[in-house]
Amino acid sequence: SPERLYNSIQKLLAFADETLIYPAHDYNGKRVSSVGQEKTINPYIAGLDEAAFVAKMRALNLPKPKRIDVAVPANSLCGGADVPRQPGETEAA
Repeated sequence: SPERLYNSIQKLLAFADETLIYPAHDYNGKRVSSVGQEKTINPYIAGLDEAAFVAKMRALNLPKPKRIDVAVPANSLCGGADVPRQPGETEAA
């Protein structure tokens, strides 16, 4: 939910501005950022309170990610090998 995402982001933003962040994916292909940079330039978090963040995220009207029901449990297991795969799916998928 946008509310949970906001709370997770706030935990990251509590670190020192110099703390480096290595995103798993970035729409612009950035491989590294810092807490300070994200506070300043990220339009989804820069100066937004929770209500504004939630409204902004909901306005994007994003579809549910196709593999979210597999990805969340896998992430909870730290990417463990026992994650069920869909028929025909290889490990690299």
